[in-house]
Amino acid sequence: MIAPSLIKVLTSPTIIHKYTLKRDSTNTKKIKKMRANMLKDTMKDQLTRELFRAHCASEFSIENFMLLDKISDYKNYSEKSVQIQEYLYDNDTSFKNDETSSTLSSS
Repeated sequence: MIAPSLIKVLTSPTIIHKYTLKRDSTNTKKIKKMRANMLKDTMKDQLTRELFRAHCASEFSIENFMLLDKISDYKNYSEKSVQIQEYLYDNDTSFKNDETSSTLSSS
């Protein structure tokens, strides 16, 4: 009679602790994603970007802002580069198809 009660008393906190840790890690991941999205939004908007730059300057950490600015520029240029490459590939493919069809027509 004492053994089953003892087992329940000892295992309940362990189960609750495991559930709490899992929930906390899930919440931590969500918070990190939310912060990253907020920072992206801040860097996209010109007004909030300038306010953030001023805040970093007042905290003597302007190099952090400059790093984020360069990373943001790099991401934008990378996206544009991919778009340009896709455009050029599509045009090259259509040019080759036109060239092939005109060669076949003239034969």
